[in-house]
Amino acid sequence: MRLGVLLLGLSLGPGLAAADDFKVCGDASGDEAISACSRAIVSNRFTGNDLAKLLTNRGVELKRQGKLDAAIADYNGAIALNPKDMFSFNNRGNARRDKGDLQGAIADYAEAIRLDPDYAAAYVNRARVYESQGNLDGARADFTAVLSTSDKYANSRGAKDLARGRLKVLEKK
Repeated sequence: MRLGVLLLGLSLGPGLAAADDFKVCGDASGDEAISACSRAIVSNRFTGNDLAKLLTNRGVELKRQGKLDAAIADYNGAIALNPKDMFSFNNRGNARRDKGDLQGAIADYAEAIRLDPDYAAAYVNRARVYESQGNLDGARADFTAVLSTSDKYANSRGAKDLARGRLKVLEKK
């Protein structure tokens, strides 16, 4: 009996560990999240959108650590698996922006907006790049567009507050 329970536990162990790694990858941060994401990715238990989520989540943590090339590689992989994921495009845009690839960032934000015109964060991010380039008309247009988006995302209200503040500053320029 004990041997049967032990064998059953060994056969379920990797699957349970992979499922736990998927959850930790999404919920944790830093090295803990990166390790869990990496284990889940190489487990070959996840495909399609689930694998794309793992890659995006690991990309977020890699970017936070300043590992921009690795983050971009993960976002590229996520986008290849799920080309309709505006979060991956927005996040890759952020990493490209931080690397100084402003045209690449703008293109990624534009694709995130095309995929979901209610995704306020992508408008804000693109507006900030436009503003940094001195394209104040583009920045104003995107900050204004933010105010027309719904509040369906957790960061929508914060994006709207930021847009209102930046529009006040831009009125003086």
